[in-house]
Amino acid sequence: MNRNVLLLLATATVPVSAQVNITAAADRIAVEIDGKPYTTLFLPVEGNKPYLYPLSTASGVVVTRHYPMEDVAGETHDHPHHRGLFFAHGDINGYNFWATEKSQKTANTASMRLKKIGEIKSGPKSGRSGPRCRAGEPSA
Repeated sequence: MNRNVLLLLATATVPVSAQVNITAAADRIAVEIDGKPYTTLFLPVEGNKPYLYPLSTASGVVVTRHYPMEDVAGETHDHPHHRGLFFAHGDINGYNFWATEKSQKTANTASMRLKKIGEIKSGPKSGRSGPRCRAGEPSA
C-alpha cells in the first residue's frame, strides 16, 4: 500500500492550521485532526485486506457506512466485503482479492496482509504513515 495514501487523506480537507496526529498500534493506524478522529487504517492480522474506517470530513461528518464493522439500525447488511474505504481487485492471476469474507464462500480468495509499519510522523499541517502490505497466501 502506498504510504502516501494516509498523507493524502489526512491533508485533503485539513484547514491550514490543523494539527495532524497519527498513532500506530499492532493492527491499526489512527489519524486525528485537531484532536478529533478523522479515520483509522485497520490492518487486521487475521483479516483479509486493509481498510479505512470510519472516513470523516474535516468537519467530522462520517462518509462511510458502518456495516459490517458495526451494526447500525437502518443500514443494509449487503456486501460484507465492503469495509469502509478499501482497495482490491476481483481477479489477479485467478485469485479473488475483492469478495474475501469467509461467509461468502468465494473460490480462490486471497488476502492483503500488513508486512510492517514504517515511519509515523505527526505535524502541525500534515502527517505521514508508512504501512507496507503484501499479498497473502490464497485461502483454502
